[in-house]
Amino acid sequence: TRMVLGDDDSVDWVVRKFFLLNVIGIGLSPSITAVITNYGFKDELMLVNSVSVMAVCSSVLAAFILWRGLKPYREESAIRVDLSE
Repeated sequence: TRMVLGDDDSVDWVVRKFFLLNVIGIGLSPSITAVITNYGFKDELMLVNSVSVMAVCSSVLAAFILWRGLKPYREESAIRVDLSE
């Protein structure tokens, strides 16, 4: 029997995609912060400002991604509620 959440392939794909995005984010964040410090501010003492810029940019990006995912989430939730009744 199939799970209500979806078939095993789609769940596996989502988990792999999530893991890959986390690995890319963890790998690129320090490099991007260094680039902002060295080429944007051109001063190593401005590292705090570079980290702040990264925090603001990543927060805005995360909010945008969550906002874009709300509509598909609502649609999927409505389908699952209909199936459970």
